Amino acid sequence: MDWTLIWSARAQRELRRIHKHIAAENETAADRLVGTILERVEAVRKVPTIGAPFRDLAGHEGRQIVVGSYRIIYAVNESLKRVEVLTVWHGARREPNLG
Repeated sequence: MDWTLIWSARAQRELRRIHKHIAAENETAADRLVGTILERVEAVRKVPTIGAPFRDLAGHEGRQIVVGSYRIIYAVNESLKRVEVLTVWHGARREPNLG
């Protein structure tokens, strides 16, 4: 059974920002990257434990998958059967604070 998938406002903003940044140089590459991210997140919705455990510096926990240079960080709520994408983060940036 598939789980409910929610994109946080932060994750939506980050995904739009990433697309805009890459599209300034190559629209096709931007579309391809965002498409791949969406496909991988869909896989998470089906199998939430597919991602590696993640903990930010403040101790907030989640899971993450990697697509290219980007980390998709998400939280799993087993009792509600819900996955929430918290952020999409470039690996070269400092660790995100999920709190």
